[in-house]
Amino acid sequence: RRKARACAGQTWETTPDEAARTPVAATEALGAATSEAMAANVQVLRNPAVSAAASRPGVCCVSIIDHEGKRLVATGSSDGQIMVVDGAPRPASRMRNKRRPKTAATARTRLFKGIHRKTITGIAFHRSEDLVVVSCSNDSTCEVYDVFDGEEVANMTYHAGCVNCLEVSVISSEELVGEAGGPDVLLTGGADGTAKLWGLGEDNLCLRSYEGHRGGVC
Repeated sequence: RRKARACAGQTWETTPDEAARTPVAATEALGAATSEAMAANVQVLRNPAVSAAASRPGVCCVSIIDHEGKRLVATGSSDGQIMVVDGAPRPASRMRNKRRPKTAATARTRLFKGIHRKTITGIAFHRSEDLVVVSCSNDSTCEVYDVFDGEEVANMTYHAGCVNCLEVSVISSEELVGEAGGPDVLLTGGADGTAKLWGLGEDNLCLRSYEGHRGGVC
């Protein structure tokens, strides 16, 4: 029997064969169907130009940060690409003559192509020596890229399945700082049922692997 599912006002059908897939495959199929069924809209308050620039079909995750007077928005999509939008463009000019339309503000964008092979499931900005954007994906990897020069800073591939979520932080434990090569760390959760702690220093080592979940860590 075919079952109908709904998301954001859109519906699609799931066959018994699709329902019998493994949890990871089913998650990927559901994410792909969702991306095809709707175009994600990113809303940045008081800045419609940025909202329009950051919104496109397949946006799965969003991060925002204020940096040196700029409001930056990063989006990750189902095609494995990352877009960084400069969210502090010139403001729209307000014309006294009501017959003349306001000059629309424009947002500058930077597109990182080919970062991941599959859907990006999490994204975050982080300030270290430089401003970086960190992402995780269904392709089992995490990537760290410099926001302004576009260079890859790190690549982590230790999960045995999709990486579902991430969190970037700064630690104070002297022991961990020594192991990580600095205070910046990344925590990830995967479909393999583990959470992993990574150092974002020069070596980008996996410092800890936490097990015990019966299912994926989300």
